[in-house]
Amino acid sequence: MHSSEYNLALLNEMLAEFEAFIHSQELFWPLQKKSFGGVYFPQLSLGALLLTLDELDASKQLMNPRQEQEFSIHFAVFERALGKWRVAIEQKASREMITRTNLWNAYLQDIQEDPDAKEDYVREVRNRVLITKLKRLGSYESLEGVEPEISHALDKQMALDAQPADFLWDEKLKPIYPIEKFPFLYSKPR
Repeated sequence: MHSSEYNLALLNEMLAEFEAFIHSQELFWPLQKKSFGGVYFPQLSLGALLLTLDELDASKQLMNPRQEQEFSIHFAVFERALGKWRVAIEQKASREMITRTNLWNAYLQDIQEDPDAKEDYVREVRNRVLITKLKRLGSYESLEGVEPEISHALDKQMALDAQPADFLWDEKLKPIYPIEKFPFLYSKPR
């Protein structure tokens, strides 16, 4: 998990470019500013933005008053954007969800073919987390031939080969990702 300062700087950059990004055809948008404090920024995507908001939410109790205020302002800007560009956001979220589902499926196939791929689970499960997060933003009405519940079939496949585990990510994120909604963060491949 990154520091609040890093995540606030990243969120600031993401929101500065959000309108151009959301109206583009791109799912992954390179930010103009590439790093903060020597740590590189990821590309802007709805998923990356949602994970950044989650990390900031998880670290609120550690923020100083300036950071809390900055986070509140940024969150309000994001909420307004959700209302203002709802259709464009739904469409982009749906497209990214499909991409993330394909990546998750490919990873699950890799595990079947190469047992060493299990070592990457903690990093790769990010795609499965994002499928859940993006479903809340997405709309399937405009996407012909898309099966919105495909991740359930993949979850069943994963469950057959999984074993219980302690929460896989930083403990500060545990309240943000409860086991009821994110069981794949509480298990790992056998």
